[in-house]
This record gives sequence, C-alpha cells and structure tokens, in this order.
Amino acid sequence: MALSKVDKEWVVWTAFVIILLVSFGVGALLVKFRKYGVAVFAGWGGVMLGFVVTTSFAVANVYAFYAIIVAAAIGMFFIAVKIEKTVIIMLTAFIGAYAFVRGISLYVGGFPSESELHAELEAKIITFDTMPKSYYAYLGGILLLFIVSTIYQFKSNKAKEKKRAELKTFM
Repeated sequence: MALSKVDKEWVVWTAFVIILLVSFGVGALLVKFRKYGVAVFAGWGGVMLGFVVTTSFAVANVYAFYAIIVAAAIGMFFIAVKIEKTVIIMLTAFIGAYAFVRGISLYVGGFPSESELHAELEAKIITFDTMPKSYYAYLGGILLLFIVSTIYQFKSNKAKEKKRAELKTFM
C-alpha cells in the first residue's frame, strides 16, 4: 500500500530486495533455533485463535480485543516452547482447517472477514444477536476439521515413531 504512492521504480525494487533479505534472514534464524521458530509459529497461531475467539464472542471493546489476541499469542508461544511436537500437530491442524474453510467460503460466501466484523462491532453496526449465523456454521466446520486432522496427525505420528523404533532395534 505504501509503495503504490512511490513514483520511482528503483525504490520499489530496493524495498522488495530488503524485504526478501530480511525474510531469508528471519527464516534462517528460525531454522537454526528450531524450538523458538516453532514457538514463533505457535505465537502466530495464537494470534489467529485470538481473532476467532474475539469475533465469535463479539468482543467490541478495543482493549479487550487486543488483550485477548496478545494473551493468546504469548500463551501459545510459551506452550510451544514446552511441548513442541504436540503444538506443531495442533497448529498445523488448526491453520489448515481455517485455510480450507476460508477457501470454501470465498466461493460459497457467508463467512465474513474477522477484521470487517471487528470494525462493525466497534462501530456498533453489528451485535452478537445480529451476527450472521453462517459464521458459526463455518466455525463448526473449522472445529470439526481441526479435530479430525489432529487425530489423524497423532495417529500418523505414532505409526512413524513405531516404525522408527523398529528400525533402530533392527540395526
């Protein structure tokens, strides 16, 4: 958005290269320090979870809105540091379920953007009672996909661990 107001093409390309280098640097650091990389990933998952919670319960207060999002992000970060593998499974299940349902909603409709809903809640245009009920059906779909994919990943991970253990005893 900011670069659309820039007239000089070299500024746009310079910004692109800088963003690319910073992204590669951050990515390399997250790979090198895997445990904290997973925790950062979990923190982002906490932000997404905070958006879903604040929208689901129609939190209109700005301070409560951001407090819930920040608390969810920090909470998920520290949980991920402690139980890394479980968090990876659950976060990938949640993010995948959310992305799948959001993709379907782009074709079917009826699943409003969380940021739009938040703006409408702040402006008192929409309340908990007038919130589109299709939103809750989509949330139910996300929850169902999350549960199914979490169970699948835990079972799949258990089978892989068993095979790995068998190979170690064979060698």
